[in-house]
Amino acid sequence: MLFKYPDLRVLLFAKEPVYGQVKTRLHDAIGVKKAYDLHCSMLRYQVNNILDSGLAPMELWVSGNLGNPVLKSLPMDGHVYQQVGRDLGRRMQSAVVAAKSRSDAVVLVGTDCPSVDREYLESALELLSAGRQLVIGPAEDGGYVLLGIRENLPRLFEDIPWGTDKVLPLTLERANQLKLDIELLPSRWDVDRPEDLARLATLNPPLGLDGCG
Repeated sequence: MLFKYPDLRVLLFAKEPVYGQVKTRLHDAIGVKKAYDLHCSMLRYQVNNILDSGLAPMELWVSGNLGNPVLKSLPMDGHVYQQVGRDLGRRMQSAVVAAKSRSDAVVLVGTDCPSVDREYLESALELLSAGRQLVIGPAEDGGYVLLGIRENLPRLFEDIPWGTDKVLPLTLERANQLKLDIELLPSRWDVDRPEDLARLATLNPPLGLDGCG
């Protein structure tokens, strides 16, 4: 496949689909089975959308067992990697270092953020291609849905209270301390809470709830 940005990489961060262990904040609202199916559906949705975009080579970085049948069924052609590190920050930093060895810059996104569409992703890749050092897509809950980075900057990932509304302000504080050239994209939503579920109907292309089968 010919990519618009062949020297960049999109790193999709995902949690291994394990029944009862994914989308746990939604268990009370929709049940364990539907939460599991939603996780698998969003994983496939993001993989297919990023691949179909033709923007840049994609790597799938997984927390868990790479031999999971759901993961093996994805059209990744071997570009699946193990997340390494005791917290999310260390895992992201490790992935950035590895991917930077084969690219000029990387964009990290997660499977919980289906609102990161082709246009949004392309805007981040274009900024990085033009030389921007750091591109951040803020999440409405105080984190971020996308991080684009040109350099190995471990300080951006250290001692961050992941999963809280302090993630974005602390990341921006670190970036300013490092005197980075930063671009903030418009904020987007992710799927963590029951009130987020209604927004899935607004996605284009639609999110098919095919589950893990």
